[in-house]
Amino acid sequence: MAVWADVNTGFDAEEETVNFGTRTVSDDSNGLFETLTLATIHPQGEVVKNPHVIAASFLGGSVCVAIDGFLIVFTDETCSQIHFTYAFDSPIDCFTVSDDGLFIIVGVEGVIHFLCHSVKGHLLFSRSALPPVNNHDFVFIKIFIHATVNNLCDILMIGNSGQILRIAGLNFESLLQAIQKGDDELLTEMIDVIQVETIRKQCCKGQVLSATRVTDGESTRLVLVGDEIIVSSTEPSVNESWMLEEPISRLKTIKAIEHASLLVGLTEDGKLLGMCSQTLLSLALWDEIPVQDFVLLEGASAEKETDILFLTQPNEYGKCYIHLASLPGLHTKFQFPVSSVTFLVPLMSATQELLFLEGAGSPNAEFIDSLHVRNIVESHPEDRFHRLLRRNKFDDAEAFALRYKLNVELVYKEHVKHYMELLQPWHLPHDSAEEVVNFNKFICLLNKIEDLEFVCEACIKALPVNLTRMQTLLDYASDRLKKTDIRNLNITKISYLESQVWSTSVRLDTFMLLYQSKPEDVEWCEFSRADLLNVCKQHVQRVLGS
Repeated sequence: MAVWADVNTGFDAEEETVNFGTRTVSDDSNGLFETLTLATIHPQGEVVKNPHVIAASFLGGSVCVAIDGFLIVFTDETCSQIHFTYAFDSPIDCFTVSDDGLFIIVGVEGVIHFLCHSVKGHLLFSRSALPPVNNHDFVFIKIFIHATVNNLCDILMIGNSGQILRIAGLNFESLLQAIQKGDDELLTEMIDVIQVETIRKQCCKGQVLSATRVTDGESTRLVLVGDEIIVSSTEPSVNESWMLEEPISRLKTIKAIEHASLLVGLTEDGKLLGMCSQTLLSLALWDEIPVQDFVLLEGASAEKETDILFLTQPNEYGKCYIHLASLPGLHTKFQFPVSSVTFLVPLMSATQELLFLEGAGSPNAEFIDSLHVRNIVESHPEDRFHRLLRRNKFDDAEAFALRYKLNVELVYKEHVKHYMELLQPWHLPHDSAEEVVNFNKFICLLNKIEDLEFVCEACIKALPVNLTRMQTLLDYASDRLKKTDIRNLNITKISYLESQVWSTSVRLDTFMLLYQSKPEDVEWCEFSRADLLNVCKQHVQRVLGS
């Protein structure tokens, strides 16, 4: 089986199209958004199926990606450096990171593992969630870190059959101090007393597919969904647990909005539901296009808007879309096309970068052969505009400039420079159909430019194959200068430009007289920049010598 351990980072955003093809851009009334590739992950070995992928971005800045049994921890959300990697023998069920970002808790095949982020993935300890005899088919659905009192935390673990397990009274700060001091004896004492206890045994009839945590004041409850909906207290001493055995729709995902008594659920048939966390009454939020996953982007307070990032199911062409929409109402802010193998990255804060993982493979291949870690950024129109110009996408740049009220004349100027290159003798044969078309387009573009200094310079410096066209350009520049309103350009500047055009025209006439019968002796591009006194001497010597 393939191990997804070959990670490449440090991509330059300007080289996006070179490395990965056309950059994905969403341009609508809400602004300009685009995706950038931050890192790529490739398999080592033969890929026999698409990988199981889980990813999350945490408040401490780290981004964690689990691909089958391989965990990759990036230093921060730019994904420019790998902090550490860790390989497990079996696929990772789920993971979470402590609030300070220093400990990573990973659930794998019925065993909970504690990794220390600060010492690059050192495994502190592992604990079996259940006795081995009961561990068969056990899968971790969710792991929560629940703060209690005196800097202590409970680790809450949800199993696929509704088990709720706990490691109580864990002190991350004390663990870190023992690690930093190198006090192995104290660290061993602290780890030895850590045990897993069962809060709720198998408390549902069917399978649990997702779970979330709801906090109301000082009380915290867990909501588990799947074949049923179960609400249970996190405290073993509080005998509060109830079940909705026949929900309207079978939910495969449930998430809570912290600052509101609202749950957002995803049904198996792809509908998004809003649910009251108290009564579990539901209301359809989105049923236009089937959804396969979503992430909540919660504001810092109840007054701040909550957004939802959701991934649609593949359409008839095998294409999926990522949508960003506001809650409530689901007004779409942008949408992007992505591959059918795409994974969203949950965020701990709405201020973090929007990330997702997109699979890529050869055309008609059954499985992907790479994963791209990508982010979604709001781009400045000027940046996008200049990028289009650098890539010679002049029609797109013109439309973009008109839309965002940018300097459209800059498009025409860059397009003129492009045609100046195409008209050069080494690009096209003399009087070819393409050369004629390019010349006509060149004149049309000059007509759109008001900057006379640029127009004259372009006409003087152009090097068309046909010298008659060179004279046409000089006549065009002279004509534009004669028609110029002196209020738009001072007399001194007009006089200077007229002298430059006249001087070039006289030089062209001289060239035609001297070399028209022997064009192979010298090129106009050389003569246009030559010292005429030296040319005159050479010509006299040649005449006298003959």
